[in-house]
Amino acid sequence: MTSTLQVQTLQGPTSGADSNTVRVADGHNLHAKGHVVQCVETSDSDVARYISTSSTSFVATGITVSITPQFIGSKVFVDFKCSMAFSPANSGMAVTLFEDGVQATGDYSLGYVLSQSTDTEYSPIGGEYVFTTTSLAEIEFAVYARADAGTDAVTPVFIKSSYILSATEIAQ
Repeated sequence: MTSTLQVQTLQGPTSGADSNTVRVADGHNLHAKGHVVQCVETSDSDVARYISTSSTSFVATGITVSITPQFIGSKVFVDFKCSMAFSPANSGMAVTLFEDGVQATGDYSLGYVLSQSTDTEYSPIGGEYVFTTTSLAEIEFAVYARADAGTDAVTPVFIKSSYILSATEIAQ
Protein backbone atom coordinates (compact mmCIF):
# COMPACT_ATOMS: atom_id res chain seq x y z
CA MET A 1 0.00 0.00 0.00
CA THR A 2 1.39 3.38 -0.97
CA SER A 3 0.22 6.71 0.33
CA THR A 4 1.37 10.28 -0.01
CA LEU A 5 1.42 12.90 2.70
CA GLN A 6 1.40 16.36 1.18
CA VAL A 7 2.31 19.35 3.32
CA GLN A 8 3.49 22.84 2.51
CA THR A 9 5.88 23.15 5.45
CA LEU A 10 7.44 20.54 7.70
CA GLN A 11 8.62 22.11 10.93
CA GLY A 12 10.09 20.79 14.17
CA PRO A 13 9.07 21.94 17.65
CA THR A 14 10.12 25.51 18.49
CA SER A 15 11.37 24.74 22.01
CA GLY A 16 12.97 21.96 23.98
CA ALA A 17 16.04 19.78 23.38
CA ASP A 18 15.10 19.14 19.74
CA SER A 19 13.92 22.64 18.89
CA ASN A 20 13.77 23.42 15.18
CA THR A 21 14.72 19.81 14.35
CA VAL A 22 12.75 17.33 12.27
CA ARG A 23 13.87 13.79 13.08
CA VAL A 24 13.47 10.61 11.03
CA ALA A 25 12.90 7.54 13.22
CA ASP A 26 15.71 4.98 13.54
CA GLY A 27 15.52 2.34 10.84
CA HIS A 28 13.77 4.73 8.44
CA ASN A 29 15.35 6.70 5.61
CA LEU A 30 14.68 10.11 4.17
CA HIS A 31 15.22 10.20 0.42
CA ALA A 32 15.44 13.76 -0.83
CA LYS A 33 17.05 14.69 -4.14
CA GLY A 34 20.39 16.42 -3.63
CA HIS A 35 20.91 15.26 -0.06
CA VAL A 36 23.93 13.32 1.09
CA VAL A 37 22.97 9.69 1.63
CA GLN A 38 26.36 8.56 2.94
CA CYS A 39 30.04 9.42 2.84
CA VAL A 40 32.96 7.03 3.27
CA GLU A 41 36.64 7.86 3.22
CA THR A 42 40.11 6.58 3.78
CA SER A 43 42.87 8.95 4.78
CA ASP A 44 46.30 9.26 6.32
CA SER A 45 47.48 12.53 7.82
CA ASP A 46 51.12 11.42 8.25
CA VAL A 47 52.12 8.88 5.60
CA ALA A 48 54.78 6.55 7.01
CA ARG A 49 56.21 5.29 3.70
CA TYR A 50 56.69 6.39 0.14
CA ILE A 51 54.18 5.06 -2.38
CA SER A 52 56.28 4.88 -5.56
CA THR A 53 56.47 3.15 -8.93
CA SER A 54 58.76 3.08 -11.95
CA SER A 55 56.23 1.10 -14.03
CA THR A 56 54.91 2.73 -17.21
CA SER A 57 51.68 0.74 -16.75
CA PHE A 58 49.20 1.76 -14.07
CA VAL A 59 49.78 0.04 -10.72
CA ALA A 60 47.70 0.15 -7.55
CA THR A 61 48.87 2.52 -4.84
CA GLY A 62 46.96 0.63 -2.15
CA ILE A 63 44.65 3.60 -1.56
CA THR A 64 41.06 2.36 -1.88
CA VAL A 65 37.59 3.20 -0.65
CA SER A 66 34.45 1.07 -0.97
CA ILE A 67 30.85 2.21 -0.90
CA THR A 68 27.60 0.24 -1.06
CA PRO A 69 24.96 2.46 -2.71
CA GLN A 70 21.64 2.79 -0.94
CA PHE A 71 19.74 3.82 -4.08
CA ILE A 72 19.98 3.00 -7.79
CA GLY A 73 20.50 6.15 -9.83
CA SER A 74 22.36 8.04 -7.09
CA LYS A 75 25.44 10.08 -7.95
CA VAL A 76 28.66 9.06 -6.21
CA PHE A 77 31.24 11.83 -6.04
CA VAL A 78 34.75 10.43 -5.64
CA ASP A 79 37.46 12.85 -4.53
CA PHE A 80 41.21 12.26 -4.12
CA LYS A 81 43.71 14.73 -2.71
CA CYS A 82 47.36 14.27 -1.75
CA SER A 83 49.41 17.07 -0.22
CA MET A 84 52.69 16.10 -1.91
CA ALA A 85 53.73 13.99 -4.88
CA PHE A 86 57.22 13.77 -6.37
CA SER A 87 58.59 13.41 -9.89
CA PRO A 88 62.37 13.28 -10.42
CA ALA A 89 64.20 15.23 -13.14
CA ASN A 90 63.05 14.52 -16.71
CA SER A 91 60.15 12.37 -15.51
CA GLY A 92 56.38 12.53 -15.47
CA MET A 93 53.70 10.82 -13.44
CA ALA A 94 50.04 10.08 -14.21
CA VAL A 95 47.50 9.32 -11.48
CA THR A 96 44.04 7.92 -12.23
CA LEU A 97 41.03 6.18 -10.68
CA PHE A 98 39.96 2.57 -11.10
CA GLU A 99 36.44 1.34 -10.36
CA ASP A 100 36.18 -2.35 -9.41
CA GLY A 101 39.56 -3.06 -11.04
CA VAL A 102 38.83 -1.24 -14.32
CA GLN A 103 40.20 2.18 -15.26
CA ALA A 104 37.27 4.56 -14.82
CA THR A 105 38.75 7.89 -15.82
CA GLY A 106 41.33 9.44 -18.12
CA ASP A 107 45.03 8.83 -17.56
CA TYR A 108 45.54 12.16 -15.82
CA SER A 109 42.19 12.58 -14.05
CA LEU A 110 43.60 12.52 -10.51
CA GLY A 111 46.77 14.39 -11.31
CA TYR A 112 49.83 14.75 -13.46
CA VAL A 113 53.27 15.89 -12.38
CA LEU A 114 55.96 16.67 -14.95
CA SER A 115 59.55 17.50 -14.15
CA GLN A 116 61.53 18.95 -17.02
CA SER A 117 65.31 19.32 -17.38
CA THR A 118 67.34 18.81 -14.22
CA ASP A 119 64.70 20.03 -11.79
CA THR A 120 62.64 17.72 -9.62
CA GLU A 121 58.99 18.52 -9.04
CA TYR A 122 57.12 18.37 -5.74
CA SER A 123 53.43 19.11 -6.09
CA PRO A 124 50.03 18.41 -4.56
CA ILE A 125 47.78 16.26 -6.73
CA GLY A 126 44.10 15.48 -6.80
CA GLY A 127 40.96 15.16 -8.82
CA GLU A 128 37.29 14.22 -8.79
CA TYR A 129 35.06 11.71 -10.52
CA VAL A 130 31.25 11.42 -10.68
CA PHE A 131 29.64 7.99 -11.03
CA THR A 132 25.95 7.08 -11.39
CA THR A 133 24.93 3.92 -9.55
CA THR A 134 23.26 1.16 -11.57
CA SER A 135 22.94 -1.42 -8.78
CA LEU A 136 23.15 -1.73 -5.01
CA ALA A 137 26.37 -3.78 -5.18
CA GLU A 138 29.48 -2.55 -3.38
CA ILE A 139 31.84 -0.47 -5.53
CA GLU A 140 35.57 -0.19 -4.87
CA PHE A 141 37.43 2.89 -6.05
CA ALA A 142 41.23 2.74 -6.13
CA VAL A 143 44.02 5.20 -6.91
CA TYR A 144 46.53 3.98 -9.53
CA ALA A 145 49.72 5.64 -10.79
CA ARG A 146 52.37 5.18 -13.46
CA ALA A 147 55.57 6.76 -14.66
CA ASP A 148 54.82 8.70 -17.83
CA ALA A 149 58.30 9.70 -18.92
CA GLY A 150 61.84 8.90 -17.84
CA THR A 151 63.04 5.79 -16.08
CA ASP A 152 63.17 6.84 -12.43
CA ALA A 153 60.56 6.00 -9.83
CA VAL A 154 57.74 8.50 -9.36
CA THR A 155 56.01 9.01 -6.03
CA PRO A 156 52.28 9.81 -6.07
CA VAL A 157 52.25 9.84 -2.24
CA PHE A 158 55.35 11.25 -0.53
CA ILE A 159 56.45 10.25 2.97
CA LYS A 160 55.13 12.59 5.71
CA SER A 161 52.44 13.90 3.32
CA SER A 162 48.70 13.38 3.73
CA TYR A 163 45.97 12.03 1.49
CA ILE A 164 42.24 11.45 1.44
CA LEU A 165 40.06 9.38 -0.89
CA SER A 166 36.34 9.84 -0.31
CA ALA A 167 33.12 8.63 -1.94
CA THR A 168 29.88 10.51 -1.27
CA GLU A 169 26.48 9.22 -2.39
CA ILE A 170 23.99 11.95 -3.33
CA ALA A 171 20.28 11.12 -3.75
CA GLN A 172 18.77 11.91 -7.18
